[in-house]
Amino acid sequence: ISIADNPVTIDSRIKTFVYSNNEIYNVVFNYGYHSYIEFSKGETIKMLAIGDTVSWKVKPVDNKLFIIPLEKNGKTNMLIETSKDRSYAFDLICRSAGESNNDKKDVEAEYSDLRDLAYIVRFYYP
Repeated sequence: ISIADNPVTIDSRIKTFVYSNNEIYNVVFNYGYHSYIEFSKGETIKMLAIGDTVSWKVKPVDNKLFIIPLEKNGKTNMLIETSKDRSYAFDLICRSAGESNNDKKDVEAEYSDLRDLAYIVRFYYP
């Protein structure tokens, strides 16, 4: 089987961060889109604190944290402690894709915003 028969693609909306307890992870979401953060297998959330609880909805399920922004262009932070004694700090950023009016430049700007969007965030643990 050649590579052309089985192409491997990397989608920019799936983000992988190298874990460090000294890092703040910036994650971009888009209004109306659900996303999740995936922790290591068997790792669950013991404590979650989010700055703006009105503009963001979060739901932990097993080793995942599902997130959806409830307001356009919102920003907040989120702190997490897990069952594996790991600490995570996030800056959550919501972007709202611009309205398209058949102007090629506007369409390209909207696509760029969507390309920054995180559907899935995972961690690599060195």
